[in-house]
Amino acid sequence: MPLQGDIEAINMRHLPLISNLHADDDSSEAELPELRLFQAVIINALQEAVGKSAAPDPHAIIDARRWFHDADRDFHEVCAWADVDPIAMRSAALAIIAQADAEPGRRLWKIVNAMAERALAA
Repeated sequence: MPLQGDIEAINMRHLPLISNLHADDDSSEAELPELRLFQAVIINALQEAVGKSAAPDPHAIIDARRWFHDADRDFHEVCAWADVDPIAMRSAALAIIAQADAEPGRRLWKIVNAMAERALAA
């Protein structure tokens, strides 16, 4: 699932892991806002992990990367509420993070990545 261009363009169409919502399925319209909310939580975390949030912060980047890396109970619960396969989401997120880190001229990412590796090793 290669992402060409700006990582800021990350959205649900790049993540085929999100179940298609059909009018004839069992979900009620009342569930859709909650579903969209938790999908937005995942997208926000992914944007933070690659430093494309409104105000990038190295600690927020590390926390977001840790959230995808560790894939703990909280991660699995958010994925369940977002109707996303947590294993596939983790794999896709780690690939997107690696792609963002590989972009040329990302000196900041080398520093943040080193900080993240130290934090994840702890």
